[in-house]
Amino acid sequence: MIIAQGINKPNSLHLLLQVSGKEYRILPILNKPAHKIIRMKVQELTSSTGKTYLTIYYDEHNKWVYNDWIGYVSPENVKQGSLAVLQAIKQHKASCGLNDNRNLVGRWDESVEWIEQVWIPAAAEAGLRYYAHIANEDAFAAASSADMLDRVQGRFEMRIFKDIDEARSWLTACQQS
Repeated sequence: MIIAQGINKPNSLHLLLQVSGKEYRILPILNKPAHKIIRMKVQELTSSTGKTYLTIYYDEHNKWVYNDWIGYVSPENVKQGSLAVLQAIKQHKASCGLNDNRNLVGRWDESVEWIEQVWIPAAAEAGLRYYAHIANEDAFAAASSADMLDRVQGRFEMRIFKDIDEARSWLTACQQS
């Protein structure tokens, strides 16, 4: 079944294909050229209130894990979500990650030390080499992103972007080098 789906943003019509219980999202459908993106939903995580705070996709065309963080996240949400992202990296043997915080609200400072001590080494050991992080510059979360960048310390290459197309282009260039 194919479903056209809008996601509360201008120019963000998506095509959602459901096959045998798996969702494949083809993004974006815009009036301008874009990267070819075919994503398979890996997991969707919800908070104790039932709100989705993270959806993880595997981009089959580009061979990277895409994480879409949404709303406010608690330190426990960050840990659970980050472990789910790590599992997706391992499952798909992905050397690249695209972490999208444009829809994230608030800081996640309380989790940065855990990310440094636990997640970053585990992600590097799992084979992560390049990590594009799209920050919401208008939110307090951008400061947490910069703090994480300082803590990566060369275990993999991480860059922070404001624009998703720039992040995708950087990951694509990294894969070709």
